[in-house]
Amino acid sequence: MATFRQSWGKWGFGPALVFPTATSPALGQGKWQAGPAVALICTSIKNLTFGGVAQNPISFAGSSSRASVNTLLITPTLTYTLPHAWFVGYSDFDWTFDWENGGAATIPLGIQIGKVFKIGKVPVSLSIEGANNVVRPSDAPEWLACVELTLIFKTVRPPC
Repeated sequence: MATFRQSWGKWGFGPALVFPTATSPALGQGKWQAGPAVALICTSIKNLTFGGVAQNPISFAGSSSRASVNTLLITPTLTYTLPHAWFVGYSDFDWTFDWENGGAATIPLGIQIGKVFKIGKVPVSLSIEGANNVVRPSDAPEWLACVELTLIFKTVRPPC
């Protein structure tokens, strides 16, 4: 993804690519997919980060026994940083709109709470989150829960 810094945060665009690595229909879609992706993250308000990522991968090849895919995924971000490296915000669950199924939507509303700390010298983020799918197809779960552990690595950029 190409990203661009602004006084208010960052934005970017690039491809969304999905590879058919699932060995069973229960584990994934089994289709090669490509489509556009865009991101916008605002960090200009102290202790607040908000924005989102939108991507729409569309299947173009893969097992003929698997269904075609054309799904818009939106990952909203809203996080407030608290004292002592704690944070709280909107859950990380994707909003989905399945264009192959008449635009069927899944929209979870939830909360996330976590803390950033170090394991040895490596910073990590650990959080728990839960959400209710307030809009969902009949075969989607009503509730979602997640424990998330993220290793944080600094990137080194050459001077421009």
